[in-house]
Amino acid sequence: MNLSGLRELAESLPPGTAVPVPREWLLELLSADTAQTNGDSAADRMLTAAQVGELLGTTDRWVYAHADKLGGKHLSRRCLRFPESAIRRRLERRQ
Repeated sequence: MNLSGLRELAESLPPGTAVPVPREWLLELLSADTAQTNGDSAADRMLTAAQVGELLGTTDRWVYAHADKLGGKHLSRRCLRFPESAIRRRLERRQ
């Protein structure tokens, strides 16, 4: 079943109805929703400082020092990640 068929099925049900959904349908729906929201499902991937350093051709230390400018997000006190989409945009502006 495709997403439009799943939507039609859901719209035909009375409000508040619970329906078991096959895992594959749910995964397809979630991946399509992510792709629509971000334009690309890989765009919301979170990168480590080492990965960002490799993409930008610099060191981890430089990435940590410029985390605010690069869009770094603290997931905890000791865990810093960077949205891949922000790093890709920075790379495009550099060219």
